[in-house]
Amino acid sequence: TAYEGHQALELGAPEGETALATHFFAPPDTSVVWIDMYVSSVRGTAPTGAVDSTFDIYIDEQGRINVRDGGNWLALTNHPPVNADDWVRLTVRLNYASQKWLVCLNGTVLAEGLDFANPMAAFRALAVEGVQGFVDNVHVTTTEPEGINLDGDRLPDTWELFYFGHLDQTEDGDFDHDGLSNYREYLLGTDPTLADSDHDGIPDGMEVLFGSDPTVANNFAELPF
Repeated sequence: TAYEGHQALELGAPEGETALATHFFAPPDTSVVWIDMYVSSVRGTAPTGAVDSTFDIYIDEQGRINVRDGGNWLALTNHPPVNADDWVRLTVRLNYASQKWLVCLNGTVLAEGLDFANPMAAFRALAVEGVQGFVDNVHVTTTEPEGINLDGDRLPDTWELFYFGHLDQTEDGDFDHDGLSNYREYLLGTDPTLADSDHDGIPDGMEVLFGSDPTVANNFAELPF
């Protein structure tokens, strides 16, 4: 298995044993904590023993993400199977006010409204446990990571919130009526709230139609009408 980055954490242990990596944190001054990481893990079975964590995730032998909802394991089938050597992005949001959590795979929500396995007042530690696998780019933050889609579209939430202040826009919508969908605007780096992102007097959709860059100011004479 190749490392995703240059400082990936490798979990390896003799057969029948388990490697455990734990990092402790000062409790943040917030009720919401995000954990974002990339993992490459050998498929396995549900952990056994006493449950002393807030949430648990593992990848089963069919490549399905399994999560603990309260005291019960839940196999998630709303995603393609994860291959044993694949690097995937797992993102978790912990809400200590509601005692609920959600999990995302590669930025897309797989399950939400999950109950904490154990009631916790605040986030204090992150433990990664397994017989064999790799973990990389681990981030613990109080703000939503980039590239997460809580509303199920292809528009990152941070992008929607920046331009619209909410998550009500759809990827196929055209808020500024310039002929480009919101998703197209996201890919092009244009402003979805302005029909003319570069303020050159030419609507973004027209510039794209004629092969011009809508983020760089042009003039009408430069377009191949």
